[in-house]
Parts: sequence; C-alpha cells; structure tokens
Amino acid sequence: MFTVCSGDTVAARGRVAVVDEYAVLDRIYTNPDFRRQGLGTFVTRALVAIALEGDVEEGLLVANAEGLELYEYLGWTLLGDVYVYGAPGSERIRPSHSQFDDLKSEA
Repeated sequence: MFTVCSGDTVAARGRVAVVDEYAVLDRIYTNPDFRRQGLGTFVTRALVAIALEGDVEEGLLVANAEGLELYEYLGWTLLGDVYVYGAPGSERIRPSHSQFDDLKSEA
C-alpha cells in the first residue's frame, strides 16, 4: 500500500502485489478534493517503482473508467474489462473501494 496524506486526510493511495514475475496495481484512488494535482500519476509511478524492486516482467493495472485517460497517458494499454462480484447475501455495495469511504488517514 502506498498512501499520500495531507494532514489527517488521505489524498491518494494505491496498492501493488507482486506474484512471480507479475505486478498487479489496483485500488489506485485520489480523493476528490485532491484531483487534478498529479497525485494519480505520482501514486501509479511509485507503485511501479516498488514493483520493479523485484524480478517483474509484466504489469497489470486494475482500473475503472475514470482512470482510463490517466493510465493510457502513462503508457498502459487497455486489455479488457474486469467484473467485480459480491458473495451471495453480501451487503457491500462498493467492495473494491469501500476502504476509501472514510478518507481520514489510517496511519
């Protein structure tokens, strides 16, 4: 997890997981109050730098439509769509970004 804070508020964050020669970046998020300031670019590049500390050969980035323009600008290529399903009986409406509902710093 890589987090950028402004005081007690999470301005942006994302995470990367490395498995074998693959790096998977996801949950990259910028707080609406901090958008259009380069934080999405900063977080994405920081996650790539972290991943490259290992023997990574391929990168995959999980994103929503809001991030497409940024990631294409950064050189990522759209490979396909990802669908997120909740377990039967689950009440979580936004499972992929629910940790951002409260944008106070956890650190």
